[in-house]
Amino acid sequence: MTSPPTSTSTSTSTSTSTLDALASRVLAWAGGEPEPMRWPKLRAAWIAISLHVCVRLTLAVWFSGQHRWLLPLPGLCFIAGQWRRAMRPAAIVLAVTQCIRFGLSYPDVSNHYLVECLAVVIFAVCDLARDEERELCLRMLSWLAVLVFLMSGLQKLLHGAYFHGQYLAYMVANTDRYRDFFAPILSHADLAHLKSLEGAMQALKFQGDQLIGALPGPYRVDSTLFVVITNLIWLSEIVLALGLLWRRVRPVALVLAMVVMAGILASSRELFFDTLFINLLLLFARSDLNRKLLPLSLAAYAYYLLGGLDVVHVSFVW
Repeated sequence: MTSPPTSTSTSTSTSTSTLDALASRVLAWAGGEPEPMRWPKLRAAWIAISLHVCVRLTLAVWFSGQHRWLLPLPGLCFIAGQWRRAMRPAAIVLAVTQCIRFGLSYPDVSNHYLVECLAVVIFAVCDLARDEERELCLRMLSWLAVLVFLMSGLQKLLHGAYFHGQYLAYMVANTDRYRDFFAPILSHADLAHLKSLEGAMQALKFQGDQLIGALPGPYRVDSTLFVVITNLIWLSEIVLALGLLWRRVRPVALVLAMVVMAGILASSRELFFDTLFINLLLLFARSDLNRKLLPLSLAAYAYYLLGGLDVVHVSFVW
């Protein structure tokens, strides 16, 4: 005879149901698409994400200068993953490979690489043959885009290096790309001051834990507009992340997010990761805009691959 359920098991079941309902509700904040729209969006997102990871892996082998026989494998995995039945096995292979590389390289890994890992892991854990898991996959990818924006803004806020423009002033002092972008709004005196600090941090000397000499700086400028822009960056990232979760303002938030990304692209020139992130942001569009713009992503990744292989000259930051 089966014994009746105890109060403990009933309580556990109720708690689990409550947590499941809460998780579903939170995931739903990132929006939901009618079933006919889900697959085209997910298909385009998979192509962009898997291509991004495969280009990354191909160039990692190329840059290492070893085991060149591995070079075709990422491309073959990408091609196999375009067959619908092989999509999840390909995602699992890429996810495992990425996570192993992440673990072996930790802590010398970037936050960009973490996002790449999470994006492909989402495809690995979801069974896209099931309607409900296609919706789950789409919502998790959308949430990933929200969290990238939100955490980027919160990190800038908590570290406080944007309040007086210090971080971007440091980048202007040490990189041509930021100097070229912000030069129009900086005076000759500000540019000369920052130029005089170029390489100063790298030249610091220590004896044990003690700094020899004084810290260079200050990394400050007199341009009010420059300081306003630097503060708008972290503020807009936080506000737009929340705006993407609010259905009524989502279209406006998406447009403004693209404007922010255009500014980030123009100044940082981190084209490789930003191409991936823009594809994640496009999941918030009401139509399958990521599918319609996929040819641009394919052309971009072909350019990155050829640049990494030294076939063409490129001038961007990986």
